[in-house]
Amino acid sequence: MPFLLFCDGGARGNPGPAAAGVVLQEANGRTLLAAGYLLGELTNNQAEYSALMLGLQAAVRWQVDDLQIRSDSELMVRQLLGQYRVTSPQLKPYFEDVQRALLRIDSWQIEHIPREANSHADQLVNLALDRGEDVVQSQLGPGPPQLSPDEAGRSTGNDVEIAPATDVILARVVRSGDVARGCGGCTTGQQFRFAQLTPAELCLAAAAVLIPRVVALRNGDDDRPESAVDWPLIIDSPCGARFELSQPAANDAARPA
Repeated sequence: MPFLLFCDGGARGNPGPAAAGVVLQEANGRTLLAAGYLLGELTNNQAEYSALMLGLQAAVRWQVDDLQIRSDSELMVRQLLGQYRVTSPQLKPYFEDVQRALLRIDSWQIEHIPREANSHADQLVNLALDRGEDVVQSQLGPGPPQLSPDEAGRSTGNDVEIAPATDVILARVVRSGDVARGCGGCTTGQQFRFAQLTPAELCLAAAAVLIPRVVALRNGDDDRPESAVDWPLIIDSPCGARFELSQPAANDAARPA
């Protein structure tokens, strides 16, 4: 049975003083964590992503491998499902951090719920803002790290960070994803650029298969030496999309002078 994560974020002003509410429960209803965290000056959407990041950090610390995420932020849920694109430059880093953090959970689902069904997390947001400090109502075992305002919502490290490099890897969609499988962000002809950060518009199902492969290629620990890779590589995603991976530098070197 999956663990349940309720998360909510809010700012008084947009941007303004912000806080996150996180409630993590076992399937039997036992609460592992119920806390509100101050986040500093953020927008409402940044606060929503920050709340989810804190909840995911808690889930990883409890070694949760099956997680049901519930949020009343329709925008965030649809962006994470690939149904909406992330167009705000200020929000993209938050999306990218959450995207990579989700790869550390073996099985997860996310759904949008009405605000009244997320009342506990919402109360924790307001408690933290009213008191001007973090509020921990319940915590069994380790909770998420307490983040400074500059770090709020931003992961401080993860297993799939793409190391900086002069070369990039491009992933071009050669077959669109299947909307019935929850994919709304992978359309034929679309191209994603893997440099140091994960492309913000990438469908999470596709990210789960593309990011580890890109990391392996960039770090030189793929099943073949990078110099022997036959570009382009064809990768199929669980969302139904097919990607063609290429490396501009490798392609240029292969062209006759």
